[in-house]
Amino acid sequence: MKIELKNVKHAAFASQETCCFEASIYIDGVKRGTVRNDGHGGSHEFHPWQVATEMNAYAKTLPARTGSIGDGRTHTYDMDAETLVDDQMTRWFIAKDIKKATTGKIGFMRGDSMMTVGPYTPERLAQILSTPSLIEDFKLKHKPDHILNLMSPDDAIELVLRTQDVGDKEADKAMQKLDGIGDNAVVDQDAAEEALGFAPK
Repeated sequence: MKIELKNVKHAAFASQETCCFEASIYIDGVKRGTVRNDGHGGSHEFHPWQVATEMNAYAKTLPARTGSIGDGRTHTYDMDAETLVDDQMTRWFIAKDIKKATTGKIGFMRGDSMMTVGPYTPERLAQILSTPSLIEDFKLKHKPDHILNLMSPDDAIELVLRTQDVGDKEADKAMQKLDGIGDNAVVDQDAAEEALGFAPK
């Protein structure tokens, strides 16, 4: 079963305890209903409810998932319609970030960080991306692990998902070595990128 969310509308200002959004649910390419969350911490609302029943039945065929809860601890949970929707919303946010990073710029991954260089005119960007010697010069200068502009959208999303998972695990290991710092410590990535000479996303 292939589940997709389309026509996503996200309200960041209304997202409090949960993500505030609404979207159309497509199953195997056919629109089957809608899903929404008001952002106040409640469960997703499916219309019609039968679409959630169908998704829950499919989710039961999937293996349980293990997630991080910080400090090196993990928990295992079963998949359901809600987690399937959460997965698709994660993909939607990543796709949005990738589009922003590769529009008029060269977006790339280094470790678990998404970075950009630019802006470029459309003509210059196309020239760089289509010229092997210029790509090699870019790699020598900026040391990317992967250049997002040169990947298909689906491959780029999968790459970011994998690197984020690795980054989360490494962050948990690092947090175990620190005392007196909460689980929500934040690194100012924009400032770090600026110091390295990269344009902010």
